[in-house]
Amino acid sequence: MSEIILPEVTGRRKVFGLISVVVLVALLMFFVIGPGYKDAPLDVHLALIGATIFVCILGYFDGTKWAVIEKGIISSIMTAMQACLILLVIGILIASWITGGIVQAMIYYGLGIISPQLFFFTALILCSIVALATGSSWTTAGTVGVALIGIAGALNIPMGMAAGAIVSGAYFGDKMSPLSDTTNLAPAVAGTTLFDHIKSMVYTTIPSYIIAAILFIILGFMNSKNGGDLSQVKEMQAILLKVYNINLLLLIPPLVIVAMVVFKLPAIPGLFLAVLLGVLCTIFFQGLAPENGIRVLVDQLHYGYTFDVDSLANSGFGEKAIQNMADLLSRGGFSSMLWTVSLIFCAMSFGGAMEATGFLVSLVDSLKFATKKRVSLITTSILTGVAVNFLAADQYVSIAIPGRMYNKAFRDLGLAPRVQSRVLESGGTLTSPLCPWNTCGATMSSFLGVNAFTYLPFAWFNLINPVVEIISAAVGWAMFPDDGSDHVQNI
Repeated sequence: MSEIILPEVTGRRKVFGLISVVVLVALLMFFVIGPGYKDAPLDVHLALIGATIFVCILGYFDGTKWAVIEKGIISSIMTAMQACLILLVIGILIASWITGGIVQAMIYYGLGIISPQLFFFTALILCSIVALATGSSWTTAGTVGVALIGIAGALNIPMGMAAGAIVSGAYFGDKMSPLSDTTNLAPAVAGTTLFDHIKSMVYTTIPSYIIAAILFIILGFMNSKNGGDLSQVKEMQAILLKVYNINLLLLIPPLVIVAMVVFKLPAIPGLFLAVLLGVLCTIFFQGLAPENGIRVLVDQLHYGYTFDVDSLANSGFGEKAIQNMADLLSRGGFSSMLWTVSLIFCAMSFGGAMEATGFLVSLVDSLKFATKKRVSLITTSILTGVAVNFLAADQYVSIAIPGRMYNKAFRDLGLAPRVQSRVLESGGTLTSPLCPWNTCGATMSSFLGVNAFTYLPFAWFNLINPVVEIISAAVGWAMFPDDGSDHVQNI
């Protein structure tokens, strides 16, 4: 990765940066929860577009040439292009796995082994394992997460709680996997090695994970009193058997995702292989009619799969169970991800304009007064990561900017680079899916069908780990001294 060049920090830019944030918040309130929501189908898009225009005008007034602002916006969007490509392919993957009956098979067998009491704990563990193996929270949510949301619906489990457990597990695995891009970026920014970084994270991540797991177990037993209608579960399993050909061979494609990692297959080609497996399952297991099958399949891959409610007319199944199945399985497709991709473009445009004008760095620089002591430094670094996630809407930026800004402060306090890299993940990686317009938050919402603000109170691992990090700083736990043993050259 090339050297990160930060714009000059000035007092006026600090003021302009603060004004830009106020304008963004005001527009978000108007379009997302205010009167503008009723008249604006793009809601958060318009808020981000309006805030971006405002930043560009202020930046031009401050002396930043339009060519520089434009270059910053384009550069910011380009950093998210791979993520957008993966997002579009996963949209196709979801549609192909539903048309092929793969998601249905995971739901069917999952309903048979997952109890309502242990659903949250099981979802946490399963998503953790898959994300740890693949290094991708997105792939985990787009495959196993979709199936788990379906199981939650059958068990009458609130979607926000279910999504919180899925996101917690997916981001634990992503954070701890050496295959994850953020797990490689954080130590590169802090100036330490990958495995020193992972070993350092163990000290605060594992306790956070254990606490989250215990809370999910307690929540499961508390919530089981209000849900877990096993008669509805049996009915949904019966619907799946009636409409689809369900067998154990349909569980092979999820295993292929794990095998991709073993053989180190690149993400996009590997996902296309998974799409092909979904198509083959559609042909050989779901009886795709040859006379019109290609047209139907292409439409489903593009527009998403739509569950045929009419096929169960007079079938004897309950109307609620049929509608639940339709809500679950009518999803996916290339076009279904365009809303999220356009949201990412708008968010990255705002973040790019804030970076190019120097407003973002100037705002972050305002927090430097709180970096003189260990607890305040780590707290400030985490809060900066959270703020950048909400302002720049990208987890990579939320790691790179605080990493650069506070690198010297960590060294001045005698803390090893692996401490800073660990803190960068807690503040940047883990809070990224909690913002609805962040690339990660928008993606999780698209896959799981749950708004980020809805699952935020239940994404307990993501919320607990930054707190544990701050407590560790206060008590002196895992505050490794800077003895030079884990140093590498910064990016």
